[in-house]
Amino acid sequence: MTCWTVQGLLVLSVAAFGEGRMDLSAGWMDAATQMALDLGMQDKAFADAASDPFMAESSRRTYWALYWQGNMRAMREDSPTFMLSGVVASTELPCEEWEYQSGEIPQPLSLKNYSARDPMDEKSYSSWTYLIDLCRLSTEADSRLVSWLINLPKWKQQLVDPGGAVDMVLFHAMAYANSLRIKMQLPMEASGFGIRDLLTLGPLFKSRDMAFPRMPRCSGSSYPWLECSIALQAGLSTIGLFNFSLPPARYSPACIIGLRRAALALLDARMYGGSDSPALREKLDLLLSVLKVAGEMWPVARNIGNEVSDVLRDLNVTGNRDNINQLDSCMDAFIADMTTSGVAPDSGMFPFPEPRTVEGMFNWSAGHVNVGQ
Repeated sequence: MTCWTVQGLLVLSVAAFGEGRMDLSAGWMDAATQMALDLGMQDKAFADAASDPFMAESSRRTYWALYWQGNMRAMREDSPTFMLSGVVASTELPCEEWEYQSGEIPQPLSLKNYSARDPMDEKSYSSWTYLIDLCRLSTEADSRLVSWLINLPKWKQQLVDPGGAVDMVLFHAMAYANSLRIKMQLPMEASGFGIRDLLTLGPLFKSRDMAFPRMPRCSGSSYPWLECSIALQAGLSTIGLFNFSLPPARYSPACIIGLRRAALALLDARMYGGSDSPALREKLDLLLSVLKVAGEMWPVARNIGNEVSDVLRDLNVTGNRDNINQLDSCMDAFIADMTTSGVAPDSGMFPFPEPRTVEGMFNWSAGHVNVGQ
């Protein structure tokens, strides 16, 4: 029983989730987590006992990857807690990806010291640190998630590391943040229903008390709540991450549920908006394309894509039968505003190595862990 055993079980758990084998995924996740606790990987002393700084960093990444995956599982299953949520961990936070790959491991930062930072300080932290911080906010109010998003350093929000590659850790963190925002707007126990069943309940998402400040309210809209829907904003932001031409196979299967939630927000707007929107259709087409390509590797993505496609097909049939062909310029303007507010320039030039196997997907081999990238 070693750190590498924990890594192997974690990789198997994530891969099983992508295959739709939730029973195996849960079993391997529970086994990996319990083994990590038995080894004492939550304690600083465990990493400090490693043979060199690189192995110590790999140990830290293994523990915090377990924490992240456990947090996402709890959010998927509407569980208020998970095995590591109540554990007081003294093991320090992982460094940046490019530092890890170079083998030049900096002095690690403790979670305690990060929590005690000056909120007005402009110092940047590793993407892993921001991801772990987000997990701690997963049950907080939407305003806390928004604060997390807007307080990310500007250069990190571009999702490009100093080497010119896309920062996959922060990519997943931002996708997860938007997924959490949508989840908070859904009815209780919504995770137990399919997309079609949820949409038949009526409009799922309500507006905030105040209109979206960047977009004037369109008084003639049948459903003006659409223009300031938190869920619609978050759904569009999730899909906007793929403006980087990111190969969808690089998207962690555990995060694909975020695409399902984004689909719910967009389909809700499409079904109950009372009019048509070319911009909304374009975003739904992009979402389907992402799910289709991701589905070539992960069946769970293909299943979600089939759900979305079936609902859209029915909506198109209903729309043609009822002659709903009014174009919604307000919706188009809202989507255009969301789309242009945070897009990095020249995104097609960034490199993305394409994985060919499960091992390649996670960049995993003995002594390394990079789960979710």
